[in-house]
Amino acid sequence: MQTTREMYHAEYCTPGGISNDECMEELRVPPLTTSLRFNQMSSCFSEMCVGARENPVSAMDEKHPEDGDLLVIVDVLAGESCLRGADLFVPGIMACSANIRKGDHVTLWQYCDVNAKCLYGRLSGFSDLKLYYVGSGIARVSREELFAKKECTSGVGVAIDQPRYPLPSLSEFLAVHPAFMAQNVPSCVAVQVLNPQPGETILDCCAAPGGKTLHIASLMHGTGRVIAIEKSAKRAAALSSIVNKLYSNIEVFCADASKLSERKELSIPYVYDRILIDAPCSGSGNRPRLSFKSFSPNQLKSCQRIQKSIVKSVVPLLKPGGRLLYSTCSVFASENEDLVSWMLKEFPELYLVEQAPYLGRSGFVREGVTEECAGLLQRFDVVPSVSSVDSIGFFIALFEKK
Repeated sequence: MQTTREMYHAEYCTPGGISNDECMEELRVPPLTTSLRFNQMSSCFSEMCVGARENPVSAMDEKHPEDGDLLVIVDVLAGESCLRGADLFVPGIMACSANIRKGDHVTLWQYCDVNAKCLYGRLSGFSDLKLYYVGSGIARVSREELFAKKECTSGVGVAIDQPRYPLPSLSEFLAVHPAFMAQNVPSCVAVQVLNPQPGETILDCCAAPGGKTLHIASLMHGTGRVIAIEKSAKRAAALSSIVNKLYSNIEVFCADASKLSERKELSIPYVYDRILIDAPCSGSGNRPRLSFKSFSPNQLKSCQRIQKSIVKSVVPLLKPGGRLLYSTCSVFASENEDLVSWMLKEFPELYLVEQAPYLGRSGFVREGVTEECAGLLQRFDVVPSVSSVDSIGFFIALFEKK
């Protein structure tokens, strides 16, 4: 079975002419910019750079705990969030030193247990763990509150004052400015490329958490209809609670996008001006990434089956002259260019069209994807040296129906 490194080598580095070592190193680093999108009907596209990684200290990779240091071990998801500027929340704390007290004005070392071998509540003997430094800060809870009395189960556990990379914490800002939403640059570009127009009927196939859905509604100035499909009942409910406060033209349905043609009971249109498929994928383009345990060849094949089933379900719903945008947050060719090749063969009524704006680079030439076709695709790379935008890895293909 292929290892994670071998999968990136075959699916991304080799066709993209990228160093495998550089790719693996950059995947641990958050994107250079943090972007916010402004949800306002009178606004088209607003994106603010609020933080940047500028020449991170290379010696930081070599830091190790010293005698007397107060250590905090965090899980992988918490570690990745801290690298992007977030404070450390209590649920992400796996273990910590015995003498940590609430209000201690000391620097805490946070490490990410990349192999998930740290037992919950451990208080010493961390030297046998494979750890990765993610930042330091001030304790807001004590070890006793966390593990002995178990009084703290939520909230900020460590307020970060020395992040590994100088990226901002947005939680407080977003709490008091609900019109803003943190959204990666390629996700914003994807909706701009789809180019929804006021009064149109738009289908968003895999809508949660809702960033692209809200962006579509914003560009339509609250007119027309946006049909947002989400398979997860919990995520659909969360999306409904958000959109109901902002836009009246968004309708959220809990349904499987791969089976829309079978759901006759859904009161949704069966012809659309534009369709967005932000497909379920491996997430191989997400940064920072401190664990690759979710990757396997079998998982990749499962993603491909889901992607094809969604495409098969919704292409018949696109009107002639309508446009369909397919996107993923994956850098793997099998989920991107190979899927495009399959779509062009399976649906001869679809053809690729130019994208605007175009901030990424061309796609890969593959079987069924000529150099001309690849030039119509848009890729965002996880390796900044080959891209004009330091972002997550992302892929966009735009089709029109004859």
